[in-house]
Amino acid sequence: MITTRTVKISALNIAMHQPHSSKKYVELFKDAKKLNQLVRLGSLHGAILGSISPPKDGNSSSVLTGEIYRFVKLDPNEPWFNVETSDVASDDEVRRISIPSHLLPHLQRIEFVFKPAVHELWFISQDRKDRMGPQAAAKFFQYLFDSLVVAGRYPEIEGPF
Repeated sequence: MITTRTVKISALNIAMHQPHSSKKYVELFKDAKKLNQLVRLGSLHGAILGSISPPKDGNSSSVLTGEIYRFVKLDPNEPWFNVETSDVASDDEVRRISIPSHLLPHLQRIEFVFKPAVHELWFISQDRKDRMGPQAAAKFFQYLFDSLVVAGRYPEIEGPF
C-alpha cells in the first residue's frame, strides 16, 4: 500500500532597513532567540522561537536553520467541560487539575530556513498535524523583531506582514 504525504512550504521576505548585512540578519535571529519570548497567536495558540542553528561554516551569508515551537496556550480560567457528565466541570473538579504553568500542551515544531543574503525565510507551513500559516508566521516574527527594534538594537524590519 502506498501512502501519500503532503508537505506545504511557505516563504516570508524579511527586509531590514539600512544597514542590512547578512551578518546583521544572523545577529537579529540570535537576539530574537535570546528573548525567549512567548508570542500569542490568537486566543488559543502561542509560539516561541525554539531553536536557531547559525551557519556552520562561519559564513554569515550561508543558510540559518531553526524551529518555531507552536503550542496550545490554555486559559485555566475559562470553563472546563466534563465529557462523562456532558456538563460544565464543577469547581471541585477544576481545582483538582494540576498542570504546571511551564508545561504547554500540543507541541508542534515548525522548521524553517533563513537565507540572510536574500532575506528569505522558508518554513514548513503544514506537515501532518504540524501547521502554521503564513499570516501567523509573519505575526510571530514581526512581534519578535519589533521588540528588538523598539529597544533600539536594529533598524526597522519589514516583511509581507
